[in-house]
Amino acid sequence: MKKTIAGVFAFGLMGLVSIGCGGGVANAPSHISGKVTYKGAPVTGGNIGFAAVDGMGSGSASIKSDGTYSANDIPAGEMIVTVETESINPGTKTVEYKGGNTKMPGGGGGSGSGTVKKMVSSPKPSYASKGESVYVKIPAKYAKKTSSTLKTTLKPGKNTADFELTD
Repeated sequence: MKKTIAGVFAFGLMGLVSIGCGGGVANAPSHISGKVTYKGAPVTGGNIGFAAVDGMGSGSASIKSDGTYSANDIPAGEMIVTVETESINPGTKTVEYKGGNTKMPGGGGGSGSGTVKKMVSSPKPSYASKGESVYVKIPAKYAKKTSSTLKTTLKPGKNTADFELTD
């Protein structure tokens, strides 16, 4: 009886090991790098995102000042690609709240009101003068996975994909 149980256990263990050594694992981590351009020029800042079509994972990366990006540990499979640059738009406005009895815009009580002010950038460190990201306005459709027309299929391991944005 002991030999039969040990044999079944060993056979089951061999089966699990052989599955693990097969020709690839679904959703295995991928690495992707490439360049994002708009009208032939590099998109010099912002973010690129990868969302699995099947909803089973995602990843993102910052776009460097030369238009290149690099992202690790993204699941393999078909991806919808999004690109946004509004996060570095110097004209983006923020709402500054004064705290205490401040009333939020659109109602909510209190005696004050919210004030809209232009975002003020922090002083740049001396090392930031090289390779500075510059805002490039791109079509809004690329920022949402429901409207982006960009797609790529990632395989486990290293992948390269360049994306040319158009109007």
